Amino acid sequence: MVAGLTFAVMIGSFYLAEQYLQDRAGYSALGASAVLIVVAVLVSVVAPISGRLVDRSGERRSALIGFLAAGIGLALVCLPDLPLDSPVALGPLTPVGLGLGMLLVPASPAALNATPSSRHGRTSSVPSIGRLLGATTGVGLAGLAIAAGATAQTVHRALLIGAALCLLVGIPTAARLRPSERQRRLSRPRTAPPSGHNL
Repeated sequence: MVAGLTFAVMIGSFYLAEQYLQDRAGYSALGASAVLIVVAVLVSVVAPISGRLVDRSGERRSALIGFLAAGIGLALVCLPDLPLDSPVALGPLTPVGLGLGMLLVPASPAALNATPSSRHGRTSSVPSIGRLLGATTGVGLAGLAIAAGATAQTVHRALLIGAALCLLVGIPTAARLRPSERQRRLSRPRTAPPSGHNL
């Protein structure tokens, strides 16, 4: 669920932005892609931070932060007076990129930590399938949303659905993730050895 929803929102949102910037704002394909590089850079910067957070405290915290940030960012992009083809839109896109970066890591460790090592080969395919299905579903729904034209109104409405999915589906799903036994041991405070001197 985490992997599928992450890629549905990410790829669907990218597709909507690309179509709107080319069809309505007059951007070239290269220009529209250049705008989204900002989000891609944020994702690549935050993903290693998410990895360290997952190693230290488990997958749940990273996934919760990711869905919350992405949902809030998408909701801000949907503000009616916000011009989608203006540099002003980069402000709300910042938490979207940060949130997606936090979400790229947790799914695979969560799946592997929930199964014995003898099944890791098969288990590792589950998040991959989720990502592919999510990306396909996201693009399909985004295309359906703008079938009549990539107007600002339809893009705002579609992105608002993405925000709702992050906040209403993603956060409850992320809350169900549990740390592995190893992560629980690492998070426990170390007890100091008893002090004293031999007489």
